[in-house]
Amino acid sequence: MQERPGLASRSSSGAVAERPCLEQLTCQALSDETVWDQELDACWTQAVMSVSVSDRVRRFCPDYALAWFECGYALSIDECEHIFSMWADPVIDRLAACEAHVDCTEFQACEKSVFDNL
Repeated sequence: MQERPGLASRSSSGAVAERPCLEQLTCQALSDETVWDQELDACWTQAVMSVSVSDRVRRFCPDYALAWFECGYALSIDECEHIFSMWADPVIDRLAACEAHVDCTEFQACEKSVFDNL
């Protein structure tokens, strides 16, 4: 966590889902940022399919998926639940605040800001 503070933004259920893959990281991933990103992305993709969906995310996703739909994008509630269950509740809370933006450009900028500041 000290070397990779962004991991603090992950949910505990996301960490549990990623753990088997993360245990297999190469030594090179610990010293090379590019390899770290590649291997972490692969673990993320694998974990998203098996993560436990939290109640907080179940309440969050219907409105969030609708906001994306209204901006011309398709995000199923199931997909939303699995993706966002990887994130800790404070991240979900900041994303939920983005829904207050009725303008799609502002909504998307808000979401980008949340992820840029993790």
